[in-house]
Amino acid sequence: MKNSTLRPRYGKRSAANNETAILNSREKIILWLALAAFFLLLARYFYLQIVRGNYYKQVAQNQYQQLVNYQGERGKIYTSDGNLLVGNHQIYQLYIEPKSLEQSFEQVYSLVSPIILADPEASASLKPLGTALSQVAEKQTRGIVSLARGLNQDSHDALQALNIKGLQFETSLRRFYSEKTMAAQTLGFLSKDNNSGRYGIEGGLNKELESKNSQTLVTVDGGKNPIYFNDNLLTQNLDGRDVYLTIRKDIQILLEDSLAEAMRKYGAARGEIIVMEPKTGKILGLATSPSYDPERYYEYDASLYKNPAIVDLYEPGSTFKVLTVAAGIDSGVISPDTVCTKCSGPRVIDKYTIRTWDDVYHPGINMTEALEKSDNTAMIFITDLLGGERLKKYLRNFGIGEKLNLGTQEDVPSNFPSDWGPVEIATRAFGQGVSLSSLQLMRAVGAIANEGKMMQPYLVEKAVDGATGEIFTTQPAMMRQVISSETAATVSKMMQQAAQHGEAQYVYKNTEIIAGKTGTAQIANAGGYEDNATIASFIGFAPYDDPKFLMFVKFERPQSSPWAAETAAPTFKEIAEKLFVIFNIN
Repeated sequence: MKNSTLRPRYGKRSAANNETAILNSREKIILWLALAAFFLLLARYFYLQIVRGNYYKQVAQNQYQQLVNYQGERGKIYTSDGNLLVGNHQIYQLYIEPKSLEQSFEQVYSLVSPIILADPEASASLKPLGTALSQVAEKQTRGIVSLARGLNQDSHDALQALNIKGLQFETSLRRFYSEKTMAAQTLGFLSKDNNSGRYGIEGGLNKELESKNSQTLVTVDGGKNPIYFNDNLLTQNLDGRDVYLTIRKDIQILLEDSLAEAMRKYGAARGEIIVMEPKTGKILGLATSPSYDPERYYEYDASLYKNPAIVDLYEPGSTFKVLTVAAGIDSGVISPDTVCTKCSGPRVIDKYTIRTWDDVYHPGINMTEALEKSDNTAMIFITDLLGGERLKKYLRNFGIGEKLNLGTQEDVPSNFPSDWGPVEIATRAFGQGVSLSSLQLMRAVGAIANEGKMMQPYLVEKAVDGATGEIFTTQPAMMRQVISSETAATVSKMMQQAAQHGEAQYVYKNTEIIAGKTGTAQIANAGGYEDNATIASFIGFAPYDDPKFLMFVKFERPQSSPWAAETAAPTFKEIAEKLFVIFNIN
């Protein structure tokens, strides 16, 4: 009994105690959870407000601010007399926002398509109605559909005048070439993605011409005009530098028109005419054919992009003889009256027989007469006296194989001849077995026209920085004294005699102020020389005793006649007479 009475009382007391203990435990857990939550909230508050405060402040600002890019214009290119050759104009891409249309898409398309099709640049980009409709169906509730690109200002204005709700435009800049194909291979072009200049001045001076960009935060005030947070941006000039070439527009037009007419007249495959100021090295005009339209360069073969006067190497033939004569006179081994003692017949060197161009020989000819008659054996006679090493030295000094440094992208050095055996020395005396570009020859002969001083040719007159107002001007630079002034005067007079009494004497016999030399060269190939194909050229300057201009005319594969005296020489004369007026030469 004792045990039974004790157990119930003990059992009731234990249940009450347990209930109290459980309640106390729950209160403690809740209290601890509350404290933990409080500290977590406090930590979160500290993290958001203190640690990440700036970030979330920026996120909030971005609700009404955005980062906007601003891009300047690419620098323009002008002639030396301030005529625009290359500039920029706005073009537009047309979009349609389907959800904003108040008419059917077909109706809108019928209104805008005639305007787009009348735009020569944009017409090809117009999406067919079926293609556009399928894209519209995908974007009825959101998004926009591109309909055409490359629209000009007139097309843009005409589309705006339709007052169609849902039309949107994106504006961009496109390079344009105001004179179309004029000086195209000198200028180069801007790549289709508008990212970089390619070839010519556009490629070579890309860093000068390219625009800068900047960013700023803007906000829209109730849907009105943007408010600029960076006010300095409004006065910032982000445009690239404008470039002024040495080319004169009047001379460039003269050369291009003359070249086009001569190419038709003589049936030449290619042609070049270059005019340079020998006392400074300024290139006043550079015409090449065939050429291309830089604005639509992608429609032309890539072989036309590079400037042939800079990159195409050829064996010059008899125009090179003036350098051989200059080297002989400057070294003292000959004078204009020196008689050739080895000009009575062909020259046999090693296993080769070398003849004159017409297989006619002149025993006892002097050096002035040799240049007039373009006698190959007389030129070999000079190198016999001169020797290979001195000939090599003079040709290096004349810049053969040396880079032109004109600022164009394709300007690279060519190879100086490596083999200098007896046959190579003999043939180089009259312009075979040595390759150069047209402008390398111009640079070399320019030294004869400029008292023996070889000037650095240049195409860029100045660059103007619109942001700073700075003007960077190219100064004439003498590369070196190649021959003495006395030698230069002597050779100039000999070239004047060659023009009057040489192969082209019927052209120049009544013109006493032009110094010049013809060149009819064979075209080299892997196996030797092409049959019945020549490069006809004439290089000269006037007045011969105080030159105002140096000019080079070159035709490749002329069909009417292979001879320079019947193609390049008369073309030179016709242009020279017009240059006499331009330069006020009596």
